[in-house]
Amino acid sequence: MGNTFEVRGWTGTEYAELYLGESLLLALCVALRARRHYGCVKLEMRQ
Repeated sequence: MGNTFEVRGWTGTEYAELYLGESLLLALCVALRARRHYGCVKLEMRQ
C-alpha cells in the first residue's frame, strides 16, 4: 500500500510536469511536420 501511494504521489506531480513537457514537444513536432507535409501536398497539387 505504501509503495503504490508513493508512486501515485510521484506521478501526481513530477510525472505530470514531465508528461506536459513531452506532450508539448510532441505537439510542436507534429505541428511542424504536418505544416511541412501540407506545404508539400499543396505544391504537388499545384503542379
